[in-house]
Amino acid sequence: MPEQEKTQQTQHLYSREQGEKLEAHINKYFGKSEKVFHEIYSPDIHVDIYLIEPNEKYDGYTLVTSGAGAFKMNIPDEYEHPINSRRAEYIIRLPETWEFPKELSEGDKEEEPNENLYWPLRWLKILARMPVVQGVWLGWGHTVPCGSPFADNAGFCCMLVEMPYVFGNDAFKADIGAEEKVHFYQLIPLYREEMEYKIQNGTHELMEMFDDDFSDIVDINRKNYCAD
Repeated sequence: MPEQEKTQQTQHLYSREQGEKLEAHINKYFGKSEKVFHEIYSPDIHVDIYLIEPNEKYDGYTLVTSGAGAFKMNIPDEYEHPINSRRAEYIIRLPETWEFPKELSEGDKEEEPNENLYWPLRWLKILARMPVVQGVWLGWGHTVPCGSPFADNAGFCCMLVEMPYVFGNDAFKADIGAEEKVHFYQLIPLYREEMEYKIQNGTHELMEMFDDDFSDIVDINRKNYCAD
């Protein structure tokens, strides 16, 4: 079978109706996006990233994937729970001062983007693809480690999959029709010591370590709550 045909048959996409319902949910609960980072090459799922500007309701940028939930994850029976979903999209929040790689805004597809600026987008794409590429499922409380820091300017080396609490309970779940739901999870970058603490003690216990200064908006200079 030609490689092009094989790729076409294994691609997972939302229907037009599902995509419209998902976009309406994003606009309603996270904010209207004036810019979308479109994916150029999509061998399995097509992952776009909606960029929502800081606004009167929410500080900072909100980045939301669209496309990951077109693939239905295989959740083991023992983990079937209303908080878990076979379809999921992912969010990360960045400060108003964040600079996005000029290569993305200028449409230069040849040059590699500056990783110090690009790593949040890269990790949105990594987690979006993990279920379809590795056959795993992602849900609340999961941690996805990296063997080294995400970038030269950030000491984080793990992503925690959390609930998007700041947006309210209704934002968590989108109805895309035919009793199909898509859950939205927020990515929280962790230091290695925080990841190890979470693995040993649990997600709730780690979150209790965070004080009032902790924000769901990424701060590359934030303190390590589990450092010695």
